[in-house]
Amino acid sequence: MRPRSSLSRGTVLITIAVLAVLAVAAVGARPGAVEGPAQPARNVERRAFTWLSPAGRRNTMDVWYPANRQATDTLPVLLFSPALDQTPAVYHGILSAIAAKGYAVLAVRHQYPEPFNFATQVAPLAFDLLEGLDFATRRQAEHDPVFMPLDLRRVGAFGHSYGGTVAIEACTRDSRIAAAMDIDGTVFGRAVVNGAPCPVFLLFATLPWTERFRREPPKFLVGHDRARIHEEMLYARSATVYWLIVRGLDHMSFTDEALTPGVAKRFAARTGLLLDARQTHAMTERYLSAFFGRYLRTASADTAILERSPYNFATLRRKLQ
Repeated sequence: MRPRSSLSRGTVLITIAVLAVLAVAAVGARPGAVEGPAQPARNVERRAFTWLSPAGRRNTMDVWYPANRQATDTLPVLLFSPALDQTPAVYHGILSAIAAKGYAVLAVRHQYPEPFNFATQVAPLAFDLLEGLDFATRRQAEHDPVFMPLDLRRVGAFGHSYGGTVAIEACTRDSRIAAAMDIDGTVFGRAVVNGAPCPVFLLFATLPWTERFRREPPKFLVGHDRARIHEEMLYARSATVYWLIVRGLDHMSFTDEALTPGVAKRFAARTGLLLDARQTHAMTERYLSAFFGRYLRTASADTAILERSPYNFATLRRKLQ
């Protein structure tokens, strides 16, 4: 039997060696640097509006728009749906950044019923977005100065998490929605079965490593997505889809709170296990601008990223018909 002191030293040496190997591997896998704004965009104004729906429900919508626009400028419209139980305010950084690029962002504050069902609630929340668009149309007809510059013939929708599937559902419900973007949200609703009638962009994290150890092939479930079956169905049944798969993505990195992470997440980002939230914001803002620039403005200064991802931590699939 080996002496205790010798065993202890051997264990320590082995532990140090393993940690060194892991550290080298992590540094080698570290995502490439992404430059992006550290603060929300300036020269953007935000207003809140409340109205009663035709059914008598009280609705609230936050509107972001560039404050320094010219009198003759018109603004394409982007409807935004936040993640479940989140408010638009927690996304101020990303929403103000895209507004600064010449968009009006209309973000509805959803009301979530109890009990909540992911498969059946997507349509009612999509109608929240469409009611927000109807409200903007009415206010423009009344010559409200906030809504007068809006170009209601150029409308897109996007959202985070469950809000992403709400955005896609809105495009299946109303032809006014010309393009939709889903930021890391499982797809439910009509687009899974029938495909999306408008161009769609999916920005998703890679599948968790546990998916490699499934004993049986994943099965389709209406109210739950396994191994991206829902997204693969949408991809197969839609004419135009972009699908960006991002390594090390933290699901909540799109919020403002993620820009001031705790010690654990800062360490994970430094070692390459997690994509830094500032990198996530910069990448997301760039793809929002490129995608909606193509389909709402017919031109974008950054169309190359819609052909191939420039990031070494992301892979782009696309299908154009």
